[in-house]
Amino acid sequence: MKKILLDMHRLGKNHFNGLYIYSYHLGKSLYKLHPENIDLHYYLPGKFFDFFGNGVRYISQKSIDKFFHRKAIGFDIWHSTTTLSWYMPVDKKTKFIFTIHDINFIIENPEKSKKAMPII
Repeated sequence: MKKILLDMHRLGKNHFNGLYIYSYHLGKSLYKLHPENIDLHYYLPGKFFDFFGNGVRYISQKSIDKFFHRKAIGFDIWHSTTTLSWYMPVDKKTKFIFTIHDINFIIENPEKSKKAMPII
């Protein structure tokens, strides 16, 4: 069984921004698709416990975790929903996945790039 941690600690900052919407729908979709061979853990503020249902496990996000993150040892995969996260796995065996949002600022000519980039 794969043990996966989904880092959504920024979920509670602003309910009207794209990161909140993305995290909300990702969490709901993973809960709905939740295969039996995956041990899914959501890392988020305590006020969001049970937000995605009781079929997943919740790990409470605390500011001290930036420096010492004992709660996140032993995961096979760590998925961070933003590159802005201070939180990272301490176990070198853990595969680390970032979701990158909004890289338009690095493109000089957005109209030209739309033709070159496929929409997924």
